[in-house]
Amino acid sequence: GTELLRMRILVLLTDGFGSQGGIAKFNRDLLGALCAHPEVTEVVALPRLLPEAPGPLPPRLRHLTNGTGGKLKFLLAAAGTAIRQGPFDLLVCSHLNLLPAAALVRWRVRGPVILNLYGVEAWQAPASRLHGRLARRVEAAVAITELTQQRFLGWSGVAAARSHVLPCAVEL
Repeated sequence: GTELLRMRILVLLTDGFGSQGGIAKFNRDLLGALCAHPEVTEVVALPRLLPEAPGPLPPRLRHLTNGTGGKLKFLLAAAGTAIRQGPFDLLVCSHLNLLPAAALVRWRVRGPVILNLYGVEAWQAPASRLHGRLARRVEAAVAITELTQQRFLGWSGVAAARSHVLPCAVEL
């Protein structure tokens, strides 16, 4: 017989529920899809920004808001979440700028770290050398366009086989 894989996923995100804009929409759709997957038991989402009330949330999503209010508060919340609620089977880092937080909690993740890429933030090497080094260490990078994927691969040194394109969906 086949056993179902049971997964707990930690998602560090800039914004999603409670925010507007393209990245927030992509993150809401991603969180909804992860929560709907039959092998996922729980998704823990830690947004850095939450300008409005989050509204209705998908089942199996724990939406933590203790990381809003600044970079240091977000880093501390990410570390606290990893310590108190880990380990996790997958870590999704929803933005290149959140890689330091992902590096901080990586030790509480049994599985891969996936980095989401949206556009101009990934088109050239970041000014921070730390962000560049951390980008090379992710197990997979997921871009929303082939252009972003190719530009990221051009500076990051990540192997093409570890990158994927997942275009934005259209909600009708």
